[in-house]
Amino acid sequence: MTDYPFPAWRRVIFVAALIIILVIAFAPSTTQGTVNIRVYGFVPGGPVTHLYVKFSEVSLHTAGYPEDSGWVTLTNLLPRVDLVPQPNQLVPESIISARIQSGRYDAIKLVASNSTLVLASSPGVPIPTGSTVNANVTLPIPPNGFGDVLFLLVVDYSELLSSQPTLSLTLLQATPV
Repeated sequence: MTDYPFPAWRRVIFVAALIIILVIAFAPSTTQGTVNIRVYGFVPGGPVTHLYVKFSEVSLHTAGYPEDSGWVTLTNLLPRVDLVPQPNQLVPESIISARIQSGRYDAIKLVASNSTLVLASSPGVPIPTGSTVNANVTLPIPPNGFGDVLFLLVVDYSELLSSQPTLSLTLLQATPV
């Protein structure tokens, strides 16, 4: 066995520096950013004056994780959103704005829990809803920064106005803004 020609204090500094580098390289990010998700619905004009939808879940998938893990569910109270564009509504309604861990997300899932249809000639009618909208979109959330996503949804008008109305949402586009 050969002797190490340098003093022991140099070995301690080298090992300490190596441990610090490994901890920094493999430690999870502790910074946070803000995600803002907006929804805009395309509902043709006609007898439908309002279509209120409440989303029960908004989940983001962390890039690099397998499909069955890496989901971050936003648990803030989600408001009821009107998918019928109103003349005085210049900016699409935000369904959630929350602080999350900064990083890159590659998928977003919206789950609608219940909805109410308001026709011009009648009061609100509750509609059973089980619609889930999935979008593959790259969303970077920088540290102390913002990530905005705009969902453009199309409502199946024939199912909405049938004798047994149901809500069927189709994703037209999900765009990071």
